[in-house]
Parts: sequence; structure tokens; C-alpha cells
Amino acid sequence: MSTLIYPVASSGYETKNIVWMAPMPGPSWSSPIVVGSKVFINADDGTLVCLNKADGRTLWTRSTTYYDAVLDEERKAVPELAAKVEQLHKMMETLPDDLNAALSVDGGKAEGNTALAEKIKRKIALERDIRDAMSKSDKVYRTWNNDRGWTTATPVSDGEHVFVALYGGQKGLGGNVVACFDLEGKRIWSHFTGQSGVGEHGTHSTPALSGKYLVHLSGATIFAYDKATGAVAWTHKTKGYTATGASLIALKAGRVDAVYVPESGIYRTADGAEFVEIGRSQ
Repeated sequence: MSTLIYPVASSGYETKNIVWMAPMPGPSWSSPIVVGSKVFINADDGTLVCLNKADGRTLWTRSTTYYDAVLDEERKAVPELAAKVEQLHKMMETLPDDLNAALSVDGGKAEGNTALAEKIKRKIALERDIRDAMSKSDKVYRTWNNDRGWTTATPVSDGEHVFVALYGGQKGLGGNVVACFDLEGKRIWSHFTGQSGVGEHGTHSTPALSGKYLVHLSGATIFAYDKATGAVAWTHKTKGYTATGASLIALKAGRVDAVYVPESGIYRTADGAEFVEIGRSQ
């Protein structure tokens, strides 16, 4: 099994033991996860991809933009974006067919496929245009380009749902979209974190599932979501020196669910109570 994150040049490399190589609808630093018979991975700018583990076919793609993640009241400030968002979601419905037509063992069908490359380029441009337009309408959406792309976090799953954190930013500007999907691609909930105090090199942390909560470090702010509803259970401002490239780890403190946030502390996931404060090493 292999996923083609970036198109590769024809090099005659060994294809023995590769069952399939699937083209992706954008670059990504995300890692794939396997949930039963499916593989999930993120792709820039804000797309979750679901593949069939056995043969690499793309089963569905879903894009979650800032527009998707905010309340209806907030969307009224940018009514001109509704058409672009609809166009993007329609593209998500047809994109799997294009990706599957380029499925192969060695990536050869994707290499030099100008029609597929152009469609992916249009998808990424739509996601970018929606984000940029919202940043012009309200400073809460402003963001510097994340220095490693918009999909640095890896999806996580409880076996029934898949949770993603997308976008980010750097040098103090930016925030994440956090979303939950069922395994068939229905978006259950999504949330925009707002400006979360991102550091110089952006937000690259993967969320953690702990008890009935999803906990995510967005910049210098920890968000705990009720994983069933997306309701924000609590937030906690760190001291601003969190390791933005390190992911959270779910723990047990006796029988109590907790989460370890690198270079910040260990927190009870039910209410955010801090068990242990961890300072930056000198």
C-alpha cells in the first residue's frame, strides 16, 4: 500500500510489493490512518480523503473551509462566497472519479496527467480564495501561510468517526478548522478556532482523543471538544512556548482521562484542570 503525496518523476524504481499507488488531490504533511477497510489522509488546502484499503480507490473527498466551519450568522458577512463554496463541494463529488482513473501500481497514470493536475489546481485555488476572501472581511480569519502547508495534522479516529484539524498559520496570525466526519463522509460538526496565538513556525499538532473528548492544540490555545457534538467543553491558554510540531498524547491518571500537551502540561480532559505544569527546558 502506498499513497502518492507529491507527483514523482519517472525513475524506473522498484514496484515489487506495491499493491497500489493513489494520487492525492493536493500535497500534504499528513500521515494516513487505517480504520477498518478504509484509509484516511488529509490533502491541502483543507481536504479529507477516504480510500479503500484493498485497492486504493478514492471513495470520497470532503473539503472543509473557514466558511463551512462558522455559524450562519457569520456567513452573512460574505454572501458572495456561497457560490464558490457550492462549486467546491460539487467538485468534491466528482473528484474521486478523476483520482481513480489515475490509480496505478507505479504512479505512471498520475504522472504528467495534465487534466487531473489542472482540476487539483482549481480545487486548491477555490479553497485558498475562500480563505483569503474571509480574511479580508474580518481580521479574525487573517493568517500567514503555514510554513509546511495547510494539512500538517494527521486525522484521528475512534472507529466510528474521523476527526481532522486543518489550516493554521504562523507568526501570530491564524487558526484551525476542526471537524468530525462519519466513515461515509457525512460532516457531523466543524468549528473555527479563531485567532489562537500561533507561533513563528505555525501549528503542526495532531489532535488526541481522550475519553469523550477531542483535544487539539491550536497555536497557544488548547481546545477540548465534545467529540459527539463539537461543543467546546473548555479552552486553556498556554504560556506560548508549546512545541507546535509535537502532537498531544492521551493518558490515564489512575482512572481519569487526561492529555499530555508537550512543553505545557498534563490536563484532565473532562474540565481542563491542570495536573502537571511542564516548563521549557533551559
